[in-house]
Amino acid sequence: MKIETFTATELAAFIASERYKKMPYLPITPLRAISQCANPQADTHDILLFLAVEKGEMLGYCGMLPDKIYIKGQAEKVAWISGLWVNPAIRGKGIGRFLIKTALESYKNAMLVTEFIPETKKLYMSLACYQDMPALQGLTLYDLQKWDSLFVLKFPKFRSIFFLLKKISAITKFFFRLFLAKKKDNNLIFNEINEIDTATNVFIETKNKNALFRRNASDLNWLTHFPWMREMPEKDAIAKAYYFSYQAQTFHQTWIQVKTKNGGKIVACFMLSVRDFNVKVPYFFAESAYIEPVAKWIFEYIQNSQASVFTLFQPELVAYFSQHKNLNYRTKKTEKPYMISTKFDLADTTGLRIQDGDGDCVFT
Repeated sequence: MKIETFTATELAAFIASERYKKMPYLPITPLRAISQCANPQADTHDILLFLAVEKGEMLGYCGMLPDKIYIKGQAEKVAWISGLWVNPAIRGKGIGRFLIKTALESYKNAMLVTEFIPETKKLYMSLACYQDMPALQGLTLYDLQKWDSLFVLKFPKFRSIFFLLKKISAITKFFFRLFLAKKKDNNLIFNEINEIDTATNVFIETKNKNALFRRNASDLNWLTHFPWMREMPEKDAIAKAYYFSYQAQTFHQTWIQVKTKNGGKIVACFMLSVRDFNVKVPYFFAESAYIEPVAKWIFEYIQNSQASVFTLFQPELVAYFSQHKNLNYRTKKTEKPYMISTKFDLADTTGLRIQDGDGDCVFT
């Protein structure tokens, strides 16, 4: 068994090759590859993909997402593990372990991982070079008035009769709406923007002082301009050959800029991500005095959308929705785990903010 590596230049050539097109299992999609090559945090020599190969057959792969963390004001080059896969027919033979060890050596043990399953965590811990970081504490809201969507999410086999469930739910929604009290804040202007401009970037920088990952306009615009998801009704050949997220019936990401009517001062900026019936807020920057009106706007946005599930990990929003519960919503606490290599002292990262979108989470 040998390990093949791909930098951005090599990855672009790889996805255009006949070899890639004939693979029964794909190690990366063209969308992800193009996005990875455009990553502003990636250097030309950074390895973005590791393949375990034997006799011309791919046994497994490990995708990498270069990034930077800021500890004590100093930037440190790191990489996220973004997709670890081993052919199910040959698991248990140490292939995943070998891939991770090779990646760790390439990035000098400066790596992070999130959204892992228990089995994968055991693998990381067995390498004795990973440690748990404090998990992000979040909240998931389930919109009971959209019970039809929730039913299909829980029982996907009934998606074919969703149109019928939707007609029935239209009647029940009328009664749910009787309990909703809409209050709009007339002192703020909420604008959808296509990208982070200079003024918005300056505002974001004032909120980044306590961030483990200091996102700027270049980073944030890359996230929205180079998505990893493709919106289409059914899975295509690529989606069927790729293990991780690629296809959704609905996928939309946008930035909302919030200004005061008097003076036009930017007081908040946040990203909304909609995938099928789910809404997330991957990035959130706001003046503390405006958390409540911004949270109310987000709540109304969700009510008026097709989304039935709202998941958030922003401390300000979690605190607001925990205190202001609505009878039409069922809430459930959730958390997102993180692991970081033992190269870093966790005491140095204490109190540094992590956003829900950090890592590859924003793309899926």
